Amino acid sequence: MGYFNSDKLSKIKANIEYSLDFNIKDLTEKLLTAEQINHKFLEYDFANIEKLNDLRRIDKSIIDTLSNFCTNNSIQDLIIFRKLTHYDPFYATDLFFYTEHNFSIFTINSYSANKAFFFSNFRIYHFNNLTKELIIPPTNNKVNLNTLQLEKFENPVYDLDSKKLINSKVSDYYITEFKNTITNALKSFKLKS
Repeated sequence: MGYFNSDKLSKIKANIEYSLDFNIKDLTEKLLTAEQINHKFLEYDFANIEKLNDLRRIDKSIIDTLSNFCTNNSIQDLIIFRKLTHYDPFYATDLFFYTEHNFSIFTINSYSANKAFFFSNFRIYHFNNLTKELIIPPTNNKVNLNTLQLEKFENPVYDLDSKKLINSKVSDYYITEFKNTITNALKSFKLKS
């Protein structure tokens, strides 16, 4: 997870950007271990299955590709953390293309210093190689995946001169809610050991 500041919401150009103390892989590892689910992390080039962005257009070739990957790696349940490369018209800004992180807290100089945004540009998918079913988790969290959220806080979020995040309640809030989102997504898949 990162933090950045920009002058405006469109044509995003970060004035400052840095990492915060949160890693989604560490959280996933902790959750799967706590649930006693055997797991391993594997890399895959998702450029081969570009249409995965839209579950309404999943064709047999995508299911076959995922199934072959599972079979070749002795996997029944595949959890996919996928960066999105195509967005709906709401995201027709440069927000996702010129930042270093796939999920960030950020501030905009043209907004109140008491406001902070959160965005993520990825989804989590679950593929079961027995049923050949590909699903995404329900979106009923305070912070959902592939969204942009604005919150107003009681005190200033960032320093007007340095542009750095100065309100720890902001990062605590968004990290907690984002952890809940990831936890709920993984638990909704009903994985078996």
